[in-house]
Amino acid sequence: MKKVLLLLLITSCIHPLFGQDMKTTDTKSPLDGIVDHTENMTMKALTYPPLRAADILWEKRIWRVIDTRQKMNLNFRYPEKPLFTILEEEIMAGRITAYSPEDDRSGT
Repeated sequence: MKKVLLLLLITSCIHPLFGQDMKTTDTKSPLDGIVDHTENMTMKALTYPPLRAADILWEKRIWRVIDTRQKMNLNFRYPEKPLFTILEEEIMAGRITAYSPEDDRSGT
């Protein structure tokens, strides 16, 4: 047991000495010029094929309540235009469909 602890202590002390230093002084990446990055910018994402009912193995519908008092949800409390106002405007304009919580299979 003492040998294992000694080995772990030695490797943990030596490893940082031989690790690569990722800090570079210049602004260029060390991989610049190796790969042409413009090709990635011009490529388009593939479209998904149409989904068939036979392709669905499992599904589950989940309803959530968004608590906008939590720090991670504060973006939904945009003061000039809250999320509910945006949703209401889009529903009235007909761009999105509102579903009933009692029967969510058909729009209201």
